Amino acid sequence: ISLWHYHNDPAFKKSVDWPTLARYLQENTTNNDFIIQQSIDAAFGYYYQRAGIHAEDTGLPTRSSQPEDEIIQTLENAYAQYHSIWVIARPYPAWTNGPLVERWLDEHMQRVRHLNIDGVPVRQFLPWDVRDDELTSEVTTTYEQVAELVGAKYFMPPTKNGDIIIWLYWKPIHQTEEPLTVFVHLIGGINPSTGTPLWSQDDHPPQNGRISTQTWDIGHIYRDVFYVSLDGVPAGSYILQVGLYDTATGERVLTSGGLDAYPIGEILLD
Repeated sequence: ISLWHYHNDPAFKKSVDWPTLARYLQENTTNNDFIIQQSIDAAFGYYYQRAGIHAEDTGLPTRSSQPEDEIIQTLENAYAQYHSIWVIARPYPAWTNGPLVERWLDEHMQRVRHLNIDGVPVRQFLPWDVRDDELTSEVTTTYEQVAELVGAKYFMPPTKNGDIIIWLYWKPIHQTEEPLTVFVHLIGGINPSTGTPLWSQDDHPPQNGRISTQTWDIGHIYRDVFYVSLDGVPAGSYILQVGLYDTATGERVLTSGGLDAYPIGEILLD
């Protein structure tokens, strides 16, 4: 059996779809990203190299006995040098220092992406403070007397029935008397199970409650992360819509153009 068969012939497919994982990283990372691999199968290196991924990568922890201060120093250096840190796979269960990586990242950075590719967890972390070069989207609108939506990005899942990951960028204009909830809705033809055009959604307070529209800082830009599931959504054309509503009453905040939901992108599912 040749290596070509081992790596490419479906008859010899291994337990994990490494090519899809490698392709996803190639499409979503740059040389400004740092990738941490935890307990990755050695076969992954083959696809990682073939995919031409430009991001720097390392194993962390490097060994079960690696001191915590060494691990933290590596993370601090990566935080200072790179824009984004990714963590791939899970730490070895027997390594007591393994959970430190993800714990440190959750304490110091914003988790902006979490998905599984054929059972392998993929996580991405960004600094809480938004850099100017992140705001490349032309999506902008104002929700009257509340906030500007100064940008939006969305990332399609690598496989069917995954989640669309959405990043919204809010610039508050005022603080509100009552807390508001943000929604991202997937709108299409009539959904027979509900009798409405709503097919999927993610509603939550800004940054999942880390901040509130009652106390957020005027003029500061906040990144807000949403996951809209495509599980059970049939092929067709859909619109992602974003809005704000009063958490208690459900009353929506209108945009300056009089809309109660603002479209940020069209989704075509095959």
